[in-house]
Amino acid sequence: SFLHVPESATVIVGDIAYNDVHPALFDSDPNSRLRWIETLKDVQAVSPEVVVTGHRRAGAPNDAVVLQDMIDYLQDADRILATGPTASGFISQMRLAHPTRLNLTTLIFSAAMLGLED
Repeated sequence: SFLHVPESATVIVGDIAYNDVHPALFDSDPNSRLRWIETLKDVQAVSPEVVVTGHRRAGAPNDAVVLQDMIDYLQDADRILATGPTASGFISQMRLAHPTRLNLTTLIFSAAMLGLED
């Protein structure tokens, strides 16, 4: 769920979106990631100008671009995971696709929790 403040065109999304930080994919699967994307689209539908995330790179803008960036991230993860990568392959490909995101430890832990091995 998210909080929408129409008067200021603001949404508070918590962990629905991560602003230039690798998100936790620990307990996700293709279906839950699809639902995650649907939720992000629901947030986009209210046309926010300000998006407050639970995790954010210092200095990253709090704008609606973060919502599409998060959709892109989840779609990239699904595309890469569908190829049956090793853990290091997944990590490498996600870092190439999203080179500015912080929190590499979460990406590594996500690969392990998704059952990827080298």
